[in-house]
Amino acid sequence: MENFGFPRHVLIVGILFVSALIALRISNAQERTYKIGDRGPAGGWIFYDKGDSTGGWRYLEAAPDDQGTAIWGCLNVNEITGFETEVGTGKINTERIIKQCNEEDTAAQLAVRYKGGGVTDWYLPSVGELRLMRDNLAKNDGKGFKPESYWSSSFAFINLVHTVVFKKEEKKDKGVFSNTMATKDSRKVRVRAVRSF
Repeated sequence: MENFGFPRHVLIVGILFVSALIALRISNAQERTYKIGDRGPAGGWIFYDKGDSTGGWRYLEAAPDDQGTAIWGCLNVNEITGFETEVGTGKINTERIIKQCNEEDTAAQLAVRYKGGGVTDWYLPSVGELRLMRDNLAKNDGKGFKPESYWSSSFAFINLVHTVVFKKEEKKDKGVFSNTMATKDSRKVRVRAVRSF
């Protein structure tokens, strides 16, 4: 090892010191706490805090903007299996949609192709996660949600998928948010990607 004019022990201590600083910085970044409505590490909005990191994640972050509209897809698949509705299941639902339904330009494909914040772990939320976005973001100050239906990754039955409608009353400007369903081929339903970390 070249010592650049320094005694070997000074170089070793310097390397250890720099390594410790790097480890501390990484540790602090991982331990940062977020509140609902904060900007997340990928530039989206924090809408859920599980309280611990079991399962490899603690927070859910919604993309800062919609990814547009798309059909849900799986139009030629009669039996779609293994779709959950609970919080924390959107990622596995999205993986199942893509695996079972080899189609382009669907809601799930639109969500996973989103690269906001330079990360590639975005997915289509479960209906439980979508309801949390409604309750914790849209009802408070909007966060860019349109007064329309949003797709979940939660298949309901036959040709129907769970959606959540975000719209406001005209007179009172209070949020009216309902849980609905849409047919898999509906082209007017919006997509908002989420990620867990």
